[in-house]
Amino acid sequence: MDRHTAYTYDRNALPRSLQARGAARARRRERGAISEVVSTLMLVAIVVALGVLAFTFGSSGLSSLTGNFTNLITNQGNAVDEHFVVEQVTFTFSTPTTGGADVYVRNVGTIASTLVSVYIVDQTTGAFVAQFPLTTAQGTLDAGTVLDISHTILAFPSSTLAHGHSYSFTVTSNLGNSVTFDAKAT
Repeated sequence: MDRHTAYTYDRNALPRSLQARGAARARRRERGAISEVVSTLMLVAIVVALGVLAFTFGSSGLSSLTGNFTNLITNQGNAVDEHFVVEQVTFTFSTPTTGGADVYVRNVGTIASTLVSVYIVDQTTGAFVAQFPLTTAQGTLDAGTVLDISHTILAFPSSTLAHGHSYSFTVTSNLGNSVTFDAKAT
């Protein structure tokens, strides 16, 4: 045979592995596949759904982040406007076992303050005496007013209250501001 002679193949003359592959291809061609239009629509729907999901997640996270940032800036602005001072501390030695102190706090700022806690340290011995939490009713201080934090609230054992000792009173607000005042028990 010369080089240009056409070869014809008999299908039955092919090896069985090639016959099986050909039959599988024929079956695949016979089965109906999803049309290109339907598959494109499904892909678009999936992409849109994922986009909506990502947008919802991103926008809710962004709005909470913006809200937190706004609260932070507002509170920092309020903390700058908040000014209070401890004007005086008087000690009460009511019984041999209990005593206390009255702390007078004046709000010299432009906004109301909410005092949340008073810390007392004996400066003479360096010992921490007590921490007294204040309720909103006990610690609300309007602008321009004076608040008496009573010795009934700041009551502590006389064993930690001694004549002649110096005490440090730190008054804190809910905005994070604090003022320290030193007084000598007489």
